[in-house]
Amino acid sequence: MKRYLIATSILENDILRIADEVDQVLMAGVDVIHIESNCIDSRSIGCKISRALRDHGVKCPIDIHLIGETSSELIESYVKAGATSITICPETVASIDQSLIQIKDADCNAGLALPYPFILSEYSHYLDSIDQLLFLLGDKELMSDVLIDIANVDSIRNKTNDRFRVQAKGGITASNVGVLGVFRPKTTKCSGSPAIYGLQRGITFR
Repeated sequence: MKRYLIATSILENDILRIADEVDQVLMAGVDVIHIESNCIDSRSIGCKISRALRDHGVKCPIDIHLIGETSSELIESYVKAGATSITICPETVASIDQSLIQIKDADCNAGLALPYPFILSEYSHYLDSIDQLLFLLGDKELMSDVLIDIANVDSIRNKTNDRFRVQAKGGITASNVGVLGVFRPKTTKCSGSPAIYGLQRGITFR
């Protein structure tokens, strides 16, 4: 069984060839398509891209990371556009609980995104309500302190038997992704580093 999945962002792809390029990365072994809502006009373009990929025949998970002000209407728009999972930033929603409930009630996986340095204690009571926890590394390299933080969350999951995936975005490359394989399955890593076919690449650990 694969220890991790690869999630590829659409940030760097050619907007005029997005369907062809997504087909190429899926053929190359990518498992998940990742869309960041702050990097595009979220509703008018992001939702249309997600819907267009589904209409094109893309069957793989489409993972949405909502950045910036997030309304219930925006969440609903991405649900209708074919999202498989939607991750929110706690500071951008009126109610974390209500947003997570809305996402899960729509049969999507719900996630929380935390920037580095991670202050997990403030959100630990949500861990049994989420399907994925996204660590935003930004320009932070995948160093020992980051791995310790990820390992701590992995330990919490093991003790509580929570089923959420752990994701990391940024600082992950083909040369260092192997060190993340020590964590148990069900861990997700998403990276913002350049990858195959000019797209950006993420690593998703099961």
